[in-house]
Amino acid sequence: MTIEEKMEHFKNVSLDNASAKSNDILTAYKQSLDEQFEKHKETALLESKSVESAKLNAVRLEVKRELSKVQAEVRRTVTLHQNKLKSQIFSAVVEKLNAYKKTEEYKKELISQINKISSDFNDTTVEFYIDSSDESLLSDLQSHTGADIKISTVPFIGGCKAIISDKNMLVDNSFKTKLAEEQEKFTISI
Repeated sequence: MTIEEKMEHFKNVSLDNASAKSNDILTAYKQSLDEQFEKHKETALLESKSVESAKLNAVRLEVKRELSKVQAEVRRTVTLHQNKLKSQIFSAVVEKLNAYKKTEEYKKELISQINKISSDFNDTTVEFYIDSSDESLLSDLQSHTGADIKISTVPFIGGCKAIISDKNMLVDNSFKTKLAEEQEKFTISI
């Protein structure tokens, strides 16, 4: 082989070798880029799912907040209506009590209450009080019971109160107290 042939052969071998190495480097580089691309796709997909999940959670939270607001408003409205209805009911009860106070049964009830308290505490001094609106019944009540009955300066709708000083006791059969007790217990169910 001549030098020129050798040079040509060396050139061809060198070019083939360089071309093979270049192809290997390009293949490795392409494979590396493909791997990076796949990792980037996975990361982007995970981030996308994470962002989607965060947005979904934010929407759920907002829906819950709005629902809570609506529920609170409904509860407030229901409570307002219940209180209004309760007030109307007890206003009607007071009207009925005022009508009852004009009957003979009311006077009999007062006499019965005073006699019962007098018999329960017959060994002590008992001061009885009736409401100022019942002043017209005072003489009848005193004559039927023989008790010391006074007109209260504090209005209590009707009924009677008794103070037993020796025992430091108050017997409260007033309509105002009974009405307050019933209002406390009264509930409206839906």
